[in-house]
Amino acid sequence: MRLKLFLAVLLFPFAALADGLPRPDADGIADLANLLSPAEETQLRADIQDIRAETGVALVVITMDRLANHGGAGQSLEAYATALFNNLRIGDAAKDDGVLLLVASDDRAMRIELGSGFSWTYDSRAQTVIDNTMLPRFRDGRMAEGILAGVAGIKDMIALPFAEGRWVGLADSWPLMLIGAVVLWVVRWIIGIGKRMYGAYVRCPSCGQPGLQRQHEVMQSATSYSSGSGITHLTCSFCSFVEDRPYTIAMLSDSSSSSHSDSGSSGGGSSSGGGASGHW
Repeated sequence: MRLKLFLAVLLFPFAALADGLPRPDADGIADLANLLSPAEETQLRADIQDIRAETGVALVVITMDRLANHGGAGQSLEAYATALFNNLRIGDAAKDDGVLLLVASDDRAMRIELGSGFSWTYDSRAQTVIDNTMLPRFRDGRMAEGILAGVAGIKDMIALPFAEGRWVGLADSWPLMLIGAVVLWVVRWIIGIGKRMYGAYVRCPSCGQPGLQRQHEVMQSATSYSSGSGITHLTCSFCSFVEDRPYTIAMLSDSSSSSHSDSGSSGGGSSSGGGASGHW
């Protein structure tokens, strides 16, 4: 029984994606949250095609209301984005040069997930695109504008340098590489402390403060013959908000981890978790 429970928890992020997995169309777009007007979606298609033509980088843009409504119940934004990226197999298999732009509007969260072919230095560039280009517009309610501006930023700061073989300007100076590695470690350490203190910066639906913490409890393990169930316990460190949300654990399947999109962005690429996240 313990072994089955362990396997269910271990495989949960991938099994859950089998239920309601977002699928982009042939142009690499799935606007499930309806954030784009027809004209804006047309512009986005043109921008994605332009990036592919100029750099060879495959970009997929997916919007949704909440992760939980699209196979992500109980998962962190980062884990969900990585699993989704790998399930869709974005990018070229040899170069691992795919990029996923994921926006969850009701969760007020977004992520740029990068393929394994991008070095760690591109993580900071993705964060710059998010912080300087997208989040200011998202906070003003200009979601479509933020997405289009973010795609332009991905092209200029990520896709073009990668296609031109530039290693973000650090390859010629090992001291700068060392300093950059130390700074990145310190930043990730500080972020880790913040996540432990403030529930990964998820805002409470009651008081609006970034103190919502989640604890997942598996009630019934999933098997190869039946789905399982669990409860997400939500508490806020700033107010008295408490809520229990049930979730379903998808039935385990050998094929769930091997399925992939039939869109033009599916080329066998993979991600090891690189990229950057933002919340507003």
